[in-house]
Amino acid sequence: MNQLPTSKGRSLLEAASNWVQRFKQTNNLNYTLEDFTDYHSALKPTGPSEEKIVNVDIIETSSRDGENIRNETKTNGNKETVSLPPAVAGAGGRKLYEIIYANFCGIFPCPRTIQEKLLEYDNSVAEDATSVKGNRKYSAKRNSIIGNSLPLGTTDLPNAEDAVVNSAMDIIKMISQRATVVFVVMAQPLVDSFPPMRICTFGSDNKLSFNDVRHRLQTIRAELEKFGIEILTYSADGDSRELKMMREHMKLGLVPKICNPGSKWFAAELLQNTIPVQDVVDEGAKLRTRFVKIINDAKLIMHIGSNFVSPTHVSLLMKTVSKEKHGLRISDLNLEDKMNYDAVVRLCNPKVQVLLKNHIQDSKATCFYLKIIQYILSSYTEKQLFPSERVYRIWYAVSALRYWRFWLKCDKTYPLMSEFISLNSYMCAEIIAHSLIAIIVKFEADNPPELLTTWLMNSQHCEMYF
Repeated sequence: MNQLPTSKGRSLLEAASNWVQRFKQTNNLNYTLEDFTDYHSALKPTGPSEEKIVNVDIIETSSRDGENIRNETKTNGNKETVSLPPAVAGAGGRKLYEIIYANFCGIFPCPRTIQEKLLEYDNSVAEDATSVKGNRKYSAKRNSIIGNSLPLGTTDLPNAEDAVVNSAMDIIKMISQRATVVFVVMAQPLVDSFPPMRICTFGSDNKLSFNDVRHRLQTIRAELEKFGIEILTYSADGDSRELKMMREHMKLGLVPKICNPGSKWFAAELLQNTIPVQDVVDEGAKLRTRFVKIINDAKLIMHIGSNFVSPTHVSLLMKTVSKEKHGLRISDLNLEDKMNYDAVVRLCNPKVQVLLKNHIQDSKATCFYLKIIQYILSSYTEKQLFPSERVYRIWYAVSALRYWRFWLKCDKTYPLMSEFISLNSYMCAEIIAHSLIAIIVKFEADNPPELLTTWLMNSQHCEMYF
C-alpha cells in the first residue's frame, strides 16, 4: 500500500511542480533553477562556485530547442553547447540522462545520439595475459586447428587464416605449436557508464619481445583511428616487455627540451596520446606482496633511517587493538593470494596508520610504507579527488621512493636488492606519476574536467574478462 508523502515530501513535490510550470511559461532554465533553489533551500548548491559541475550559463544556452542548438553549432561552433549533454551523460550515467531527456523534450539530444557522441571520447586500451592449459583440437567447420600459437605477422597480431590446414602434415605441424597463454586487448571508453569492449584475444607461446608489443599497439591504434577513435592511455600490469616498451615510448629517464629546464623531477616526454599507464591496482598488490614476504624471510626487512618496515607491527596491532577499530584480517598478511586487492585496501587504510602510530612502538617506517601504497592507489582510484590532490599524492609517493632509494645507495650498509622494493615496482610507480601529469595536461586542453576518470585507466577490465 502506497504511503502518503510527508509534509516535507509534499513541499518538495509542490516546489518541483511549480518549477516545471514556471519553466514551461518562461522557457528560461537559468531563472527557474534559481527560483526553485530559493523556494526549497535544501537544494541549494554548496561549496565554492568554481567546483560546480554544470555552469549556469551553459544550461541557459542549452535550453534552446534542439534545432537552434544544431544551427548554432554549425555556424558558430559553440563548444560549451556541444559538450554539455555528453558531460551530463558521462557524469550521471545513462539512466539520469534518460530522465532529463524525458522531462526536457527538445532541449537535450536523444540518448542514442549521445551514446554515439560518447564513442568519440578518448579511450583507454589495456592488454593482459593469463596462463592456460593447451587444448588443441581440429575444427571441421573452419578446417583449422584451435588452441595453438600462431606466428605473428607484420602487424604482430596472429592471422586466423594461418590456422587453416590442408593435409595431415599441416595438422601435425600446427598441433606442435602449443599456446601457453591467452592475450586479451580491451578498450574502455573514459565514461563511467560504459562497459569495456574486447578488441581481440589470441593464444601465444609467450615468446614475445617489447618490439612485438610496440608494433601491435601501433596496429591497433591505426585501426581505431580509421573510425575516429583516439587512444588516450595504454595500460598494462607490469610485464617486463610492456614496461620496457612504455619506458622507451615516454623516454623515461631523459629530460626533454619541451619541458621546463629547471624541472628536474619530471624526466619524461609530455605525450598527447597513447600515454602509458601502469595498473595502480596491480602496483598496490606488488607492494603488499613485498611487505608480507618479510614474514618468511627476516633478511627482507626494509630499513628507512633508524627504523624498519615490518608486517610484525601489523600483527601486533591486530593482537592489541580490537578488530572493529582496525578492520584487518589475518589473511591480509597471507602470501597465498598475491592479488588480494581488498587486503591492500585494508592494510593501507589511514586509520591503520593512526593506530600503528598510537599503539605500536617503532612502527614509524611501517606507517610510512603503508602511506606510500595508499597515496599511489588513491591518486588514480578515488573519484572525489581534485586533479591537484591526485598530483600531490602520486608525487609524494614517488619522491619518497626516490629519496629512500638514494639513501640506500649512498653506502653498502643496506643492500638495495634486499632492502628496497623490486625494480619493476619502482619503475611502475615512476610511469604512473609521469603519466598522470601528461593526462591532466591533455584534459585541461581538450576535455571537460568531469571526464577525468583516472579510475578507468587500468587493466582490471582485462582481469575481469578472464
